[in-house]
Amino acid sequence: MTMIASWVAIDSRSASSLYIASDSRIADNRGGLTDHARKLYACSTRAHVFGYVGWSDYPCVVLERLVEAIDSGLFGIGDDVSVRQSKVFAF
Repeated sequence: MTMIASWVAIDSRSASSLYIASDSRIADNRGGLTDHARKLYACSTRAHVFGYVGWSDYPCVVLERLVEAIDSGLFGIGDDVSVRQSKVFAF
């Protein structure tokens, strides 16, 4: 079972930061467990974080590539939310 939790820190003015945490355990196809899996992927050039729960084979590969693509310029400066979502879904 996967757990992902997020919460917002609020200072005297407004929301000041967002925290996201997950466990790191995944099961392989033979029932073995790994306790060092990455389940959260953060972009270094944009404020985007992706995570997954459940089956891990596909997201482990695709989310890492997606974050690399975003950091390399997948999103244009003028792209609004719907354009960015379309690019993510097409990825």
